Amino acid sequence: MGSGLSAPFAVISLSDRGREGARTEQGRRELEKSFLRILDRTNRNLAPHERLAFLVLDDSKWTIDRNFVTPTLKLKRSILEDYYSPKISSWTSLGAPIIWNSES
Repeated sequence: MGSGLSAPFAVISLSDRGREGARTEQGRRELEKSFLRILDRTNRNLAPHERLAFLVLDDSKWTIDRNFVTPTLKLKRSILEDYYSPKISSWTSLGAPIIWNSES
């Protein structure tokens, strides 16, 4: 995501295992470390204008029922962008490489 922004970012819907791990402070720290390594490794392989500014770790499920994915499990990008767009300015103002988004 990030059309119109100075740098793109990624929103990641955590797996069931990731959501379970994020229930504790230690689990969150471990997930953050892991995703920081992924962010660094990814950005090293991208041109400067393609580099991700941050990652959003989301504990919500992207399901067919929520209309986030098709019956064949393809992401509905426009639906996801509409859903997350109200949060983007606050996320970018944080200046953090890892941001947590939680529905709970």
